Amino acid sequence: MFRLLASALREEQPPAQQQEPAEPPSPLAAARPGSPRLQVEHARRLEEELAIARADLADQRGAYEARLADQKEKLTAKLDSQRDVYESKTRRLEARNAWLEDTVGQLTDEKRWLAKRNEALEAAEKRLDARVGELEEQVFELKAEGWALRQENADYRVDFDGVIGEVARLQRAAEKMAERARRALTMPKAKEARSPDAGAGADAEGEQVTPRGKRIEGPDGSLSGETLGTGPRPRERGRPEVNSQAGCVDPRSVEALRTLGASRNASPTPERGQQRRLGGEGVCAGGGVAAGSSSAENVTVRPSRKRQRTESDPDSGMAA
Repeated sequence: MFRLLASALREEQPPAQQQEPAEPPSPLAAARPGSPRLQVEHARRLEEELAIARADLADQRGAYEARLADQKEKLTAKLDSQRDVYESKTRRLEARNAWLEDTVGQLTDEKRWLAKRNEALEAAEKRLDARVGELEEQVFELKAEGWALRQENADYRVDFDGVIGEVARLQRAAEKMAERARRALTMPKAKEARSPDAGAGADAEGEQVTPRGKRIEGPDGSLSGETLGTGPRPRERGRPEVNSQAGCVDPRSVEALRTLGASRNASPTPERGQQRRLGGEGVCAGGGVAAGSSSAENVTVRPSRKRQRTESDPDSGMAA
């Protein structure tokens, strides 16, 4: 503070005073009178000069003190403003420093947490790698098992296709045998209807008489594979699938054969290649179609080799 004031006083000192040359020594002071009266006057004059110098010094001191007071006030105000600025800056810097310290602490905690998280993720990655390896091995095993199952399925498919083909062949053979049996049973009925003693020669159970006088028992409702000649052959009795398929008969043929015994719908004088159906629920030759109306209609009879053999030789037809 005093250094600033001294430098300010030194700067504000008027140049006239600083560069004022030293006054030459007074001739009166240099030459001291020898007489007492002159010495008294000289002393009085010196006192006057001293009083004047003291007054000048007092004036100069007052001026300097006023200047120093003004400069002190200015410097004090300036220092106060600078102090306020510096204090505000210091407070802001302290707040900034506290925020930075808090941020550094948070970042340190976050870094520590991230390090722990990284370790946990690395451990999880190792576990997942091991699990992926196990799953890949299982996938390879499942693929191998899938290929084996596909091969086995292909083998089963081949066997299944063979069994289906064989079953279809057996079913077609059974249908053909049932058709032949149905035709063999219906043809004597038609010939009996053409004979003049059709009503007198048959008994209550539906017996039929051939033109040569041979009686044929009418079919009853309990038809089986043995009756129709569709039972399993001796060489096929050892195969269960053949036995199960050989006993199957077309339901339409069975229904037709059940109603042949009591049917009397054939006309005694039919036209060539046709039979006249008079009505009822019976079924004549021609595919086993049921007639629900009582009106008469013509039904075409398809000739077959079996019928021709029967007409030519009834004994051979019955034996067949």
